[in-house]
Amino acid sequence: VRVRDDLHDGNGSYSLGLEPITSNFNGVDSCATPISYGDTVTGTTSSIHASDSYAFIGTQGDSVEIGITETGSNPLFTACWTLYRANGLRYGDGLNCNDTGGFVLPEDGRYTIRVRDDDFSGTGGYQLSLTDI
Repeated sequence: VRVRDDLHDGNGSYSLGLEPITSNFNGVDSCATPISYGDTVTGTTSSIHASDSYAFIGTQGDSVEIGITETGSNPLFTACWTLYRANGLRYGDGLNCNDTGGFVLPEDGRYTIRVRDDDFSGTGGYQLSLTDI
């Protein structure tokens, strides 16, 4: 872990948190909330640096669609999601905000969807959907 000032010319305090994004973290099952094809879940980020994780089991060749919409009115909150493969590598284009994206899964395994604010500056509610298309 490397922590630095964005311009390399300042100092100050910071906080660091770890969140597992794979099916297990140091040999322990992930704490991601299960989600299945056809589900729509509602959630709320609890602090500006928080994210929520959802996990599903996918099969190579499955066509899936992930969508997210904001359910609150906080102008500082932009609901975004990122999909991770079972090995922890990001899959797809990266951060998808107030958007729906479709994917063909490249392998069997447990996938994780991470939900957060686009720049960690706001909190708010969201609806996340996972569809097998």
